[in-house]
Amino acid sequence: MDFLDDAELALIRQDVQDLTRDPQLGGTVIYQSWVSKGTFDPNTATISTIYAGTWVPTYKMPISENEVIESGGHYQMGDYRYYFSYLDIMTPKKDDRILDGTTRYVVGFTTDSIKAFHSIVMRNLG
Repeated sequence: MDFLDDAELALIRQDVQDLTRDPQLGGTVIYQSWVSKGTFDPNTATISTIYAGTWVPTYKMPISENEVIESGGHYQMGDYRYYFSYLDIMTPKKDDRILDGTTRYVVGFTTDSIKAFHSIVMRNLG
């Protein structure tokens, strides 16, 4: 962004990290990035999936009823929006998931224009 210098960008990114690391607002989850499909197990007739995970601070909030209505069916009640610092997760993917007491999978995500944070909508599919 040509209207912000490097120092201003660094301060904004630090603010996002401070928000997600604030124990009164945020929390930590295990963010698991999808790596690849594993091997087929003929005993269970399933293909394993391989993830690489790490603890990541986040700020989470439920998707509102208005957002569900406005999404035209893309979001559902029970979905959550998680905010992650761009510095903690560089590239979210549709096949990623988090563990925060339950397993939630990425439904969709956006990254703000200055790459300070990701807004990732997650759903419990189980």
